[in-house]
Amino acid sequence: MRGFKDNIPPVSYAIEHVRSVFEKISKLYGCDFIDMPLVEQAQLYFRTSGESSDVCNKELFEVRKYKGEFEDWVLRPEGTASCMRAIKEASFMQKQRFGRFAYFAPMFRYNRPQKGRYRQFLHAGWELIGISGAQIDCEMIVGACEFLSACNLDYIVEVNSIGSAKDRCEYRKLLAKMMQLEEGTDPLKVLDKAETIGEDIPQMSINLEDAREFEKLCAMLSANNIKFTHNPYLVRGLDYYNSTVFEIKINGTTVAGGGRYDGLMEQIGGAHLPAIGFAAGIERIIENIAYEHKNKNIAIVSVAEDEYVMHLTSRLRARASLQCEDKEFASSSFSSNYQESGCVIFWGMSLKKALQEADKQGYRYVVIAGEFERSTQQFILKDLVERKEYLCRF
Repeated sequence: MRGFKDNIPPVSYAIEHVRSVFEKISKLYGCDFIDMPLVEQAQLYFRTSGESSDVCNKELFEVRKYKGEFEDWVLRPEGTASCMRAIKEASFMQKQRFGRFAYFAPMFRYNRPQKGRYRQFLHAGWELIGISGAQIDCEMIVGACEFLSACNLDYIVEVNSIGSAKDRCEYRKLLAKMMQLEEGTDPLKVLDKAETIGEDIPQMSINLEDAREFEKLCAMLSANNIKFTHNPYLVRGLDYYNSTVFEIKINGTTVAGGGRYDGLMEQIGGAHLPAIGFAAGIERIIENIAYEHKNKNIAIVSVAEDEYVMHLTSRLRARASLQCEDKEFASSSFSSNYQESGCVIFWGMSLKKALQEADKQGYRYVVIAGEFERSTQQFILKDLVERKEYLCRF
């Protein structure tokens, strides 16, 4: 289907790697993982993203009920509104003052498929709820950068403040006059999608409080060695944003972005809560990483009785302690990878063909299970990369 794709090796390996990095960074920042349904009520996005947004105008996948009738249901196009809805319905923020949430999940948008953009795509995101100020905004941006740095990516950060609702309303009026737009067209959406900005387009004037917070944020980012630029025309495309907004780009393409959305919880019927979040597009990240999958699994080459092969494999899968007289074994790569290794039995092959197949599939470690191994209760472990053999026993 156009706009959808299967993720098979090696792409699935890269996704697994990026997910692992994201989960590690999220845990370091104290985030709790949240899982939301793929389907949400359409009104959730009309109320939060804005009816004039591309998401609501032409990108929602509607869910058709049995016998062709339509429900007010759509496939989830983004994670922030869904996360806030889930937290509100669980009365989570009544139990504690603030919360930190993370998700790694598929989203759906009916847009034009192109490089790095599909109709089903993966987002990794954070939502930090209950705290406001430049400090938490800085922590959010630093955390997003730390995630991308851990993926060995080079990027640039753009930041801006879009002030209060009143500030944006005045700016919309000013832009609408200058751009001579059709009635009903949101000039901020036009500005968000513009590839180049004319010199005659004025910058947004924001209130003194937001201006001071933005100045403080920039100072904190510099103190944390974050290289950034102030893009005064950065507005983001969804209506729920206020004050701080940011995007992280690689070669001119946005791979992550977010901002503050202090009024979103109130928009969906909850209490007024300060919040900031970001989301990263996993497909766009994968296009820019040089990830080489290293198969840590152990290939079990079976040249003995089936019962012994199963027994040996079960012991390895149970992470049974191994002994080896070779002094180099303790510091070998296998010793450090053993706890993460799975075991795959190569049934029905000769020793030569099994070793060839293991090498072809990228296995680094091979255990030979033959009559010698059964009778001596020892086995040979081969490292196909370092071309070494170890005689081991349990």
